[in-house]
Amino acid sequence: MTKKDAILAAAKELFGTLGYAQTTFKKISEHAGASLGLLAHHYGSKEQLYYLAVKDVMDSLAERLEERSSRGRNGLERVMLFCRAYMDFSLDKNAHYLLLIRCAPYSITPMAENSDFRKGFARVLNLLDNLLEEGVEDKSLDITSPASARRVIVSCLLGCCRIHLLTILAEPELYEEVLAFIHKGIAAKT
Repeated sequence: MTKKDAILAAAKELFGTLGYAQTTFKKISEHAGASLGLLAHHYGSKEQLYYLAVKDVMDSLAERLEERSSRGRNGLERVMLFCRAYMDFSLDKNAHYLLLIRCAPYSITPMAENSDFRKGFARVLNLLDNLLEEGVEDKSLDITSPASARRVIVSCLLGCCRIHLLTILAEPELYEEVLAFIHKGIAAKT
């Protein structure tokens, strides 16, 4: 791993565990074993390094969701694989999912306007939209509005991941219960 890669890895870990405000260039340099000058040389500023860290995590999440959801035989299976992959990603310590929910761009207003954030989140949302539309077309889903279904599914996923990872309210069955709830809400009635 190059020093530049080590810096990015350290940044993802620290932003995810400490949050944006508590993560400093100094802490990142110490964690990466790199000088402050090297951080500035490769990444310019803490904000720029944060942008790149989020983009890297979002790209990894989108790739995993695309790959896993492609295994389904119909829209319903593909949506459920998407949901399961999202939850699995949140539990993968090497994926740095905490970066996305602890430092969510919507909680840091100026950063939310960065086009990389919008592109990354749009990629995930567009994938889910496509899967829902596929399920309506193949009749494996019984939903009246794919846009409403997407909003509810994303809210369920974000909410359960936040509860599971950031609160004392986490229960071992939470993810399975949320998956069952989503499935019941969207599956075509036979």
